[in-house]
Amino acid sequence: NTVGLRSASTVAHKAPPGLKGAAAVDREYTFSGVLGPQSEQDDVYERVAAPLVERLLEGQNGLLFAYGVTNSGKSFSINGEDGAPGIVPRALTRIFERLAGTRAKLRLRYLEIYNEAIHDLLCEPENAITRKKKALRLWQDTRTGTIEVRGLSAHAIGSVEEGLALVAEGTRNRTCGATGLNA
Repeated sequence: NTVGLRSASTVAHKAPPGLKGAAAVDREYTFSGVLGPQSEQDDVYERVAAPLVERLLEGQNGLLFAYGVTNSGKSFSINGEDGAPGIVPRALTRIFERLAGTRAKLRLRYLEIYNEAIHDLLCEPENAITRKKKALRLWQDTRTGTIEVRGLSAHAIGSVEEGLALVAEGTRNRTCGATGLNA
């Protein structure tokens, strides 16, 4: 067996014999929790995103990263559906509730990482016929340690609805490739 639970929050992966290079390294992965198939969208938001949103509202940076195999439920968890809003609609609602009556200005950015390339989902593609998107690069400020995606567009939003419209636009611009799981 190459994968095992090391503790309540750590999974260990032992590399099978005969592999070379990076694949031959034993690894450990730490996680903060597991939500079962009975979990509702509200459970996912409260467990995963609500603490992050609250820290954002206190002025801290944050990142929510959805990763998984094709057809595993990432889009459903992030966007949701009618009657079961996902993380993004709930987060935008909370942010605008907290900022009501202030002069705060919000900007929304939306990117994808596909085949190890970063793409801006809210800008026009380089090639309108093929819909090919320009690959962006990570950049780190050596003075502050801040990491950013150079060239990633930022769009002002004044309401939850404006934010969701941009997210819908970006979602339409996502790369979709056929695999054995979705073909």
